[in-house]
Amino acid sequence: MSRQKGNQYEEVASRFLQEQGWLILRRNYYSAYGEIDIIASKEDELAFVEVKGRKRKSSWNEDAIPKSKQRKIRLTAEDFLMETEQVYSEYQFAVLWIEAGDISWIENAF
Repeated sequence: MSRQKGNQYEEVASRFLQEQGWLILRRNYYSAYGEIDIIASKEDELAFVEVKGRKRKSSWNEDAIPKSKQRKIRLTAEDFLMETEQVYSEYQFAVLWIEAGDISWIENAF
């Protein structure tokens, strides 16, 4: 996916999350391990969000984010947690799946 297309999907995802009451803390957070598309908080919960977009209808499945990518996201999340001074009681790795204009919010995806 091109960076421009990725930015468009991330913008849609950010608006969706904000409408659901999430505060966008960071977009495109990078560490030595990789990148997290969106980091958002809601009350005392933190979500590390991977945004996936498809032009055509396709069903979400765990294979969309390979184990190697999940590992990089987890390590990058650890870096973020070490960097932030805020304490969260819960956190999750979620996916915002955008396909043919429909949005699916998959909590605790991995």
